[in-house]
Amino acid sequence: MVMALDKMPALSDYGAIIAQFLPFVVLIVVFYFFLIRPQRKRDKQEREMRNSISVGDEISTIGGFIGQHQGRRSGHRVFERPHEAQDLPLGDPR
Repeated sequence: MVMALDKMPALSDYGAIIAQFLPFVVLIVVFYFFLIRPQRKRDKQEREMRNSISVGDEISTIGGFIGQHQGRRSGHRVFERPHEAQDLPLGDPR
């Protein structure tokens, strides 16, 4: 539908339109600064921590395994506990 120039909304109507959409804009900004941005920061810190693991580092997993990083094999990190060695998928396979 095409609006004629003489039937454009009055200037005061634009204020009402903006007032209707302003709460949505504020909500999006709040979600970004309180949910999305902090999660991205935590993800970045976790990714940096995982990429900084080198051979010989002692690591502890969420499941409570404590051992030493021995290297990579077929996309997984080799994690050696005091009495056994096993492949654990930790971090990005490179």
